[in-house]
Amino acid sequence: MSLIVTAFVPSCIVMGGDSRLTLKYPDPFTGNFISQIANDTTQKVFNIQNKFGLSTHGAASINGIQLPFHIYQFVTQNINNATEIEDLPELLLRHFSDNLGRPNTFFHLAGYKLINETPTQYVYRLDINNRLAIRLNLANDANAIYNAECGGEIEVLITLRELNPVNFNVSNQQQAVGFIDWVINTASTRLNANGYSSVGGPTDILMISPNGSQWLRRKPLNINVL
Repeated sequence: MSLIVTAFVPSCIVMGGDSRLTLKYPDPFTGNFISQIANDTTQKVFNIQNKFGLSTHGAASINGIQLPFHIYQFVTQNINNATEIEDLPELLLRHFSDNLGRPNTFFHLAGYKLINETPTQYVYRLDINNRLAIRLNLANDANAIYNAECGGEIEVLITLRELNPVNFNVSNQQQAVGFIDWVINTASTRLNANGYSSVGGPTDILMISPNGSQWLRRKPLNINVL
């Protein structure tokens, strides 16, 4: 299981995700599924051309290949300087649903578009298996919504919001970052039936503003040479 959190406040959009990859396999003796930690280095948040943000949870590999490879392939094949945030939901659905067999993968997608010279936020949730894209930050009356969306271990967000409601309409960038850290750090302390948390490792945080997207925090790439 993963945990990704996207907070959208008036000044920016902030996306965060943990780095833990867990694997499930059947117990040869009981037939019950066992899960274990595979690594704490998995990338779940992506900076797309310093313009858009993308994060993911759900199936971590497609056809035996890790999801980051497919995301980099998608960017190379589909995105150029003229690509707008409104283009991306259909492009992602077409690439992952139609070309890759509709894996049980979910995305958060975020970016800005100029409308009448005004930078306008776009935040989406995509369900690849069911080929759905839902815009999260627009009310029925077309007014902007400021809020937070969680993917993966959503129970922790529900619990924390009941304990300490947050008014995202008056929150800033630092408060959005603090909220994401709070949710992910809390989730990492919750142990499952196997005695460990399925959320863990470093938290990557990406900020998207009208000026583009940039990393606020990114885990280092460690290469051990034997």
